[in-house]
Amino acid sequence: MAEPTFEVIFRGRRVEGTDLIEVKQRVAALFKTEVEKINHLFSGKAIAIKRGIDQQTAQKYQVAMRQAGAECEVVVSGGAANSQPQSPATPSTQEPAAANRTTSQPAAGLDSAELAAFGATLSEKERGETPQIDTSAFSVADVGETIAEVVRGEAPDIDTSALSVGSVGETLGEVVKGEAPDIDTSALSVSEAGETLTEFERGETPQIDTSSLSVAEVGEVLGEKKKGEAPDIDTSALSIDSDE
Repeated sequence: MAEPTFEVIFRGRRVEGTDLIEVKQRVAALFKTEVEKINHLFSGKAIAIKRGIDQQTAQKYQVAMRQAGAECEVVVSGGAANSQPQSPATPSTQEPAAANRTTSQPAAGLDSAELAAFGATLSEKERGETPQIDTSAFSVADVGETIAEVVRGEAPDIDTSALSVGSVGETLGEVVKGEAPDIDTSALSVSEAGETLTEFERGETPQIDTSSLSVAEVGEVLGEKKKGEAPDIDTSALSIDSDE
């Protein structure tokens, strides 16, 4: 009797606490493809990422996907699963397997995909050629050896024979004060307290004739505006057209 085959079903579920972008990148690296080609796997639909494989291989896919952060299901595929009961090691019951067969879709572009071997390098970076540097003229100095001697310039020859040190507390320099200016104040005097120092001359008060002015009564109109004569306009030649 033919051995049953299995499918690896992915419904877009991630391991709790994982980041969606990181999971997509790891799943894409797992199948050696680009992230854009596996985006449809995370649509929430049941998609068979691998079909027609034995149970051991299916479980390897399941473990690898979980390590990448994606939760998969392993279900029985084909008619053999309906005629015989599954062994206890089968990770799913027969009823969900039948349901998955009717709703799962094949993963586009992943039918021929294979899992990378454990520890395999997923992409090899091309390294440029190592530059050839001639070090034949170099040598390593002994421990403690002075690599370079610092050349010090000659100290300047300054004649200090005319200089001496003052005693403690001695004033080193006397400030020369100029002579106070001689200002004659004999003509000045101090006024008594409260005395007016300067008298301002006031001009004469102007004489304004207000004899012709009077105060109006409360509410009285102060000024009447004179209206000009109405212009005499000849309108004898004008007429109004009646509506017909």
